[in-house]
Amino acid sequence: MAVWRITGCCFIAIALLTWGAVLTRGGQGEAPAAPAVGLRCDAPAYSFGQAPNYRTVEHRFELTNPLDRPVRITGVQFSCGCTVAEVSPRVIPPGGKAQLTAQVALRDRKGDVHVNIKVATDVPDAPPLALAIEGVALSDIQVSPDSVPFGQVDGAAEVQRAVELIGGREGVAFRVTAVSCESPHFAAELATVTPGREYRVNIRTRPPLPDAGARGVVVVQTDARLYERIEIPVSAAPIGPLVIYPEQFDLVEGEKVGTKYLYLRPGKVERFKVLEITPPDAGVQTRLAPLGKGYRIQITGLAASAELDGKAFIIRTDAQQMPEIRVPIRVTLPTQEIDDQPQPQSQPDDAS
Repeated sequence: MAVWRITGCCFIAIALLTWGAVLTRGGQGEAPAAPAVGLRCDAPAYSFGQAPNYRTVEHRFELTNPLDRPVRITGVQFSCGCTVAEVSPRVIPPGGKAQLTAQVALRDRKGDVHVNIKVATDVPDAPPLALAIEGVALSDIQVSPDSVPFGQVDGAAEVQRAVELIGGREGVAFRVTAVSCESPHFAAELATVTPGREYRVNIRTRPPLPDAGARGVVVVQTDARLYERIEIPVSAAPIGPLVIYPEQFDLVEGEKVGTKYLYLRPGKVERFKVLEITPPDAGVQTRLAPLGKGYRIQITGLAASAELDGKAFIIRTDAQQMPEIRVPIRVTLPTQEIDDQPQPQSQPDDAS
């Protein structure tokens, strides 16, 4: 009976010959190609530490295009509906950078917060870039509402709103030590509802308001840790000669846009006529119809495209105080809430 004996050297030689044959057979056995790269972020995770849950946390991620071709950002996904983001620019030139500014609203959140963000691009087979924001939301004091936009009001009359400050946890006592406003167009007064537990801040406008409107910040100081200074943004605009609604069209790129409407009614000017309407694009049609003492403008053919971002409808009237009205169009990237919880991955050192 023949017996085959293979020494160590013979075994190595045979193995090398066999592997060489595999490599020459239609590319079988080749090392897998590195995954495609769309964008890089040197700091894909951000921790805001601890923050009161009446606040909105904001962070700006810097995105880099490592390729020798432009990269277009096609969408952004979030693991929480409490998150919004702005990206600029959407098309990043080779070697260029973009800023993704994310805002996470902590309202009604308690404890650990972890939000995952995925940024999709037009690079074939490239996985979305993974980003994350995390921290701890504190609920010692509830502030409601956390901002006071009065909207359009009679600029010659005083208008009042209220903000409630309530202890968010049993056994947590706090005291409001001072209330002030940094704008001469608003005033704020403190009312104690339940000492150590509940307070009310009454905020009112101080007429006359300037024609351009007014903005300010009401500052509430307390003796609670991390709540020493609570800032409440306030704003108000006097009713102008004419009132337009909506003041801006907010669209999502790629969405199907149906019929839209603009409403124009008297403000300080009781009688007026619309002379001309200029749409932002030749493919957009408008139809003007009287409605009470004002007008309704029907809009069709409006497309949610990036090319319309920043453009506007222009309405010309015979009102001397308001001969031209601009209604801007804002087109944002499509966003979607995601269920999974991926962690940001480190970026490869080289991209080709």
